[in-house]
Amino acid sequence: MSPFGKSRKNNESPTPPPPAGSASFPERRRKHITSLHTSTLPLRELHPEALYELSFSTQSTGQLLLHVGLSPSFPDSPPTIQLRPPQPQLQLQHPWIVQGGYIAGHDRLANWDAGSAILLGKLVRDVVTEFTNRPPIRAQSSNINRPANMSPTPPPQQQQPTASTDYPDVDRLRPEDMHRVLKNEDALNAYFDDLEHVRNVRAVHRDLLHGNEALAKRNLTHEAELQTANESIAAQQTLLMSQIHAFEETSKSRDDAAMRFTPNYLTSALRGTLTQCEAKSDEITNTFLSTSSDALSIDEFVKQFRDARTTYHLRAAKLERLIGDPRVLAQ
Repeated sequence: MSPFGKSRKNNESPTPPPPAGSASFPERRRKHITSLHTSTLPLRELHPEALYELSFSTQSTGQLLLHVGLSPSFPDSPPTIQLRPPQPQLQLQHPWIVQGGYIAGHDRLANWDAGSAILLGKLVRDVVTEFTNRPPIRAQSSNINRPANMSPTPPPQQQQPTASTDYPDVDRLRPEDMHRVLKNEDALNAYFDDLEHVRNVRAVHRDLLHGNEALAKRNLTHEAELQTANESIAAQQTLLMSQIHAFEETSKSRDDAAMRFTPNYLTSALRGTLTQCEAKSDEITNTFLSTSSDALSIDEFVKQFRDARTTYHLRAAKLERLIGDPRVLAQ
C-alpha cells in the first residue's frame, strides 16, 4: 500500500485521460511548481523541478527539514514529502507521519486526485502549518506512530531523481554512440531537439507566436473602427480649438468692456472730457473776440460760453470728488 492512501484494486480501471481542452501535462506540472516557488517558504532546490528542501523549527524538536520529491509522472502521481529530524537517529511521532518519516496524513495527499488536486505550494504550507501548530514528538522506540487505518509501508522506491530518470535516452546509448553524438553536431542537435524540456519550451514558444498572431489579426479587424474613431477625435479636436479661439475672443471683448468701468479708466476719461470742455470754452471766446468774424452775437456768445463753462465746472467737481473719495465708484 502506498503511504498516500489505499492501493487500487487490480480490477479498477486506469485513470481516464483529461478531457479535451484541459491543460496539458507540462502546464499542470509547471503550475504546481510555480505555486511552490511563490509560497514564500524558505525553499531550496536540490534538483531542478524534482527535489526541494525547506527548513523550519519547532520548540520541541528544533530545526526540521522537509524534502519534497516530484516524480516524472507528477502531478498525475502524488508528490513525496518526507520529514527529516536534525539527528538521523532521532525518530519523530505524529499522526501524519508514517514509516520512514513520510507524510501521509493530509487528506488531499492521501487521496490524491490529479484532476482536482490541491496546488503543491498550498499542500506544503499546510504540512508546515500542521507541524508548527502540533509539533512531532520524539519517539520512545523505533516504532513510529501512524494512523490506525494505515499499515506499515515502505518508503517510495524513488526518493531523489537521478540522471537516468530525467534522461532515460542517455542510458540506452552505448559509449561509442555517445561519443558519436558528442562529435557530430547534427546528431547532438537532433538529440536535444528530442528532449522533453526542449519540446516543452518550443511548444510554449509556438503557443506564444500563435497567440500573438491571433491577437494581431483580432486587432486588424478593428482597423476600420479605429480609423473612424480617429477621424471623429480629429473633428472633435478641430471643433474644440475653434471654440477655444471663440472663447478667447469673447473673453478679450468682455475684458475690454469691463475695463471701461474701472475707477482708473473712468477717472482718466472724466479728466479728458474736462480738458475738452475747457478747450471748447476757449474756442468760443476766441471766436467772439475775433475782429474778422461776426459769426456770434453777444447773446449767442453768452449762452454758448455759459453752457461750456457750466459743463466744465460740473465735471471738475465730479473729478475732484472722485479723487478725494475713490469709494464713490465702488458703490
